[in-house]
Amino acid sequence: MKSKINNIYKSVNLKASFPAETASLAGYCLLAVVLTFPMIFNLNEYYEFQDPGHLDILIQFWDFWWFKKAIIDLNVNPMFCDYIFYPNGASLVFQAHTPVYSLLSIPLQLIYGKSGIFLSYNIFVLLSFILCGWGTSLLANYLFKNRWAAFLSGTLFTLCGIRLFNVSRLHVLSMEFIPFALLYLLKTLEEKSFKNVLALSLFLALIFYNSFTSFLTAVLTGGCFLLSQMIQKKKAMFSMAVFKRLCLSALFFLILTAPLSLMTVKDYFSENSSLYRNMVEAKDYSLDLASLFIPTEFDSIYGGVFKKTHFGKWDYSFSYFLGFAWLFLILTAFLRADNEKTFMLWFSGIILLLFSLGPCLTVFGFSTGIKLPSFFCYKYLSFFKICGVPFRIVAGVYLCLSLLAGHGAKILLSKKNRGINKIIFPVLLTLIIIEGIDTFPVLQKNMPGFYQGNDQKLFYEKIARDRQNYAVLDLPVADGLDRIYMLYQIYHEKKIICACLRRSDCNSYKFLDFLPLYSKTRKIGHDNTKVTPPSSEEIFLNLKALKKNNIKLVVLHKISLDSIPFQNTARFRNYKKILEQYKPVKTLVLDDCIVYQYW
Repeated sequence: MKSKINNIYKSVNLKASFPAETASLAGYCLLAVVLTFPMIFNLNEYYEFQDPGHLDILIQFWDFWWFKKAIIDLNVNPMFCDYIFYPNGASLVFQAHTPVYSLLSIPLQLIYGKSGIFLSYNIFVLLSFILCGWGTSLLANYLFKNRWAAFLSGTLFTLCGIRLFNVSRLHVLSMEFIPFALLYLLKTLEEKSFKNVLALSLFLALIFYNSFTSFLTAVLTGGCFLLSQMIQKKKAMFSMAVFKRLCLSALFFLILTAPLSLMTVKDYFSENSSLYRNMVEAKDYSLDLASLFIPTEFDSIYGGVFKKTHFGKWDYSFSYFLGFAWLFLILTAFLRADNEKTFMLWFSGIILLLFSLGPCLTVFGFSTGIKLPSFFCYKYLSFFKICGVPFRIVAGVYLCLSLLAGHGAKILLSKKNRGINKIIFPVLLTLIIIEGIDTFPVLQKNMPGFYQGNDQKLFYEKIARDRQNYAVLDLPVADGLDRIYMLYQIYHEKKIICACLRRSDCNSYKFLDFLPLYSKTRKIGHDNTKVTPPSSEEIFLNLKALKKNNIKLVVLHKISLDSIPFQNTARFRNYKKILEQYKPVKTLVLDDCIVYQYW
């Protein structure tokens, strides 16, 4: 009887029916829910992540809306938009957005309306944390064959600094496909399966469509993996079979990415110089070497001790402390770096670190003047100028270090130490999660400058139903406020002049100089500047310019990003006086804005 039961047990194979990968995936789902709590209970509402780039989330909301508007309502190419920077419009090919997620958001918008935008974003944030951890754990397990250590690797990478400081920037956060691409790259090198070739092409294509910066990181990391393999295996790497598989994968990738690649080439050779980042910007947005090893005041656990620690111009952007759990596991791996896989990770991590440090080495905010590889890349390779800022390449460094930390965890969790494994694993996991959650931005239910005055929302919904095609000029024109104006456009659906794109055409606002009303507001200072009334000729020319450019409404907003409300300033009063002097035909005073209609 017992033998029959044992045979049945073996045939069922409980481990196969509930594989470790599924348990690992469930663990990352739980971690994502805990990290973003209480978002799971209100997925269709807007949550503001209090990270440094929290207003950039509004651009992503707008991007979701625009893809649906362009494809479903207007039947036009979503990679060019004339609904912002009107009437010139702007190309979105090189913009910091995520076309894959924007497309996936369309069904949810069709079902849930405007709340489908927030629902989509929240789901993608959760998926990013889940897939990032799971993909890294699969890669770590493939390298080191230890699922417990692999789970720690995935947890480390999903909680790394560049992700937690960029939760509001989905194009930076969405690096979840990089571990999968690297996993299938290694499998393509070592196995003959056609599935690996196809999977590698697919994941690289997803990265390419979602973020040029992540694609650059993936290419550099994969290139370092290949180079380290060549150094170690030499002639064994140059087999014809491996070469054919890599070429076939490249061919599939080119086919999958052809639509965006063609638009990219076209825009690349256009005369839009704003696509490029200059050397000064590259230096400003470079990683400070000390920031990886020393906490700053932004760290709530260690910030009291290191509150005077600063890392250059943008402290919040470059505070990417690894954490003491990371450093302990990496040191353990360093002491036992005895195989080709750990060499590959050390080699790749160091090369990627050199790129993420930018054109010149910076330590504690001081430039040493030592030129690094990025200096020559930004000087001679246009692709680097287009792909974004150097410090974001640190994602590849984090990935390599998380895998090395997994190797260190494997050493600690070895069979020789089986008796204390039950203590080591939960202790390490707890330390990693505590240090990660400590730097996770606070979530707030908030709609900046919108629900404070609900009559403004009702007004926007009213003009959205107006089928007449015209543009809206939002004032004042200011950095930060332009993102909020893009949020408003989601509701009123009219063309706007003021907007924010990372790579906008420098000529986008030039036509406004010919608008007397706008030219006069630009001269307003922050004091009680005397406002001279316009002549009748100026009023006539202003009306003519408004009609010519189809600008029907001018909206003066009372909101401000400063501590002092804009409506309480002398500048606001001067704006109001000028707009009234140009004799609008209708004026509507709302809680958060004043609407002027001029024709």
